[in-house]
Amino acid sequence: MTVSQCSVTYEDVTVIFTQEEWALLNSSEKKLYRNVMWENFRNFLSIGTLQGDHSIKETYNHQGSKRYETTHSGEKPYECKQCGKRFSCSSALHKHKRTHSGEKPYECKQCSNTFSENSALRRHERTHSGEKPYECKQCRKTFCQSGALRSHERTHSGEKPYECKHCRKTFSQSGALRTHERTHSGEKPYECKQCGKRFSQSSALRRHERTHSGEKPYECKQCSKTFSRSSHLQTHERNHSGEKF
Repeated sequence: MTVSQCSVTYEDVTVIFTQEEWALLNSSEKKLYRNVMWENFRNFLSIGTLQGDHSIKETYNHQGSKRYETTHSGEKPYECKQCGKRFSCSSALHKHKRTHSGEKPYECKQCSNTFSENSALRRHERTHSGEKPYECKQCRKTFCQSGALRSHERTHSGEKPYECKHCRKTFSQSGALRTHERTHSGEKPYECKQCGKRFSQSSALRRHERTHSGEKPYECKQCSKTFSRSSHLQTHERNHSGEKF
């Protein structure tokens, strides 16, 4: 099998971290990353050598060490011509271009869902297989994505690396920070299709939609009464327990 015939490209097995993401990795995770990337380099170099194809050799000899250096130095020599966003390596730029083109070349064989990155396809495939290869060392809970594990680990450590630039409040997850920032900006990206009312959080929109649908998914286990909000159920349950408000 020649390099041109190979179904897996170097880009498929390349993982690029932003400076912020790299800073969140611990020393063992960084070491594992370096080892895996070096092994990938060696595998592709071996294919290139056997076939007399110098393209992979040149990628490593002329760009390999430079790619690693620019990723962590902050240098971003590769620019997207459509939006001006810059990247530290050409493979990251190539992936980014798919956000403009809409190209999704990676397809799930089970459900035909398509993805712009091979890594996104692999994560998706775990929803079918149920595989959860990432385990918390403290409580043994397992996750299908490394990012989900890192977020979970912060529930043990109390670490809150994401800080609001407006009020300095800190958060353990980037999504929670983005939601909080809307309290400053007033942004409300979630709109009710029935009445046009807008919300800053998707969960608030879902609660609101129940006022239209009449859905009451929260049920009291003692009397089977149902409620549209979990907080209303909790309040009701105190009537059974005798707990004072």
